[in-house]
Amino acid sequence: MFLPVLAMLAQVLLTEAYRIHYGWLFVWTVPYYVAACALLIRALSHEMNPQKRKGMWITTWIMVPTLLGVMLLINVGNLISPGYDSFRYVSLFILYSLGVAVICTFVYGVLGVRLKFERDPLDRTMQAVSSGTSMLNHTIKNEIGKIAMSTENVKRLLPQDNGVAIEQLEVIANSSEHLLAMVGRMQQQMKAFKLVEQPVRVDQLLAELQLREQDLLRRHGVELNVICRQRPWLLADTVHLKEAISNLIRNSVEAMPEGGLITITITADRKGAAITVKDNGTGIPRAQQELVFEPFYSTKGNNKDNFGLGLSYVYNVMKKSGGSVSLESRESVGTEISLYFPRSKIIRLSGREEA
Repeated sequence: MFLPVLAMLAQVLLTEAYRIHYGWLFVWTVPYYVAACALLIRALSHEMNPQKRKGMWITTWIMVPTLLGVMLLINVGNLISPGYDSFRYVSLFILYSLGVAVICTFVYGVLGVRLKFERDPLDRTMQAVSSGTSMLNHTIKNEIGKIAMSTENVKRLLPQDNGVAIEQLEVIANSSEHLLAMVGRMQQQMKAFKLVEQPVRVDQLLAELQLREQDLLRRHGVELNVICRQRPWLLADTVHLKEAISNLIRNSVEAMPEGGLITITITADRKGAAITVKDNGTGIPRAQQELVFEPFYSTKGNNKDNFGLGLSYVYNVMKKSGGSVSLESRESVGTEISLYFPRSKIIRLSGREEA
């Protein structure tokens, strides 16, 4: 694709007064401009994630008018009327793109700039936490091993009738085991994992998950409703996808202490697939919504069984799956979290068994 550029450079250098042959320029540059615009519009039409779609709309509005304007003014204009002063008008298109880009950078984010500021630190934080948790787990295992050994030695040295001392040693042993289990759970959520992808029928996966979580739902008076607008087969890791959705269900249950309704919706088309988990719980304050995917951040207060790793794990699973996750929430109304899978992960849209 770079050969036309070199050929055009050679033509200019070999021509008297270094004149540009606008006919040749038109032949090889117009397909570049048109293809660039077509690819932007095609990517926009195939994007399911509303947040990414909004960013791509802005990118399209910035790029397409200017690209087509430059093509018409420079290439077509000079071909029709040699010596045509096109650059005076091209500058207007460039000013238009620059103005829209500057405004949208501050308001929405554009060309990935705002997304980069928000997401890259999160990725680095997760890597650091994963590494730190592994080191902490290794260290604690070693130290708890010493504590357990010392506890057993002290037990043997103490008289058997010294019940108070033995009881205190049991407290130390139980606390050590609890600490080890807690760090193990933290590492399980944050450790670097490798996906083992295989064909998964999403509606069947949700049916299995609904059966697994029915005791939890019944205890808290929560109804789970699954809506299958499509029954796609996806290429995904069954274990991690099921665990990610299970985390979302548990979060929704905790957000509805008086009971309520969770609705899981499956949608899919040639753009991609989405699994949406929606509840009518307490919702998340707007100020906290940008922080919920960060490791160890929790909106649930001082719950000793909650480490603030559930949504971080969901984010990690979707990122490794080549997809994305979005969150919308309103206080006293509820929360909606959507898992988006690209079209490359769709094996087929229909869930009907094939002969």
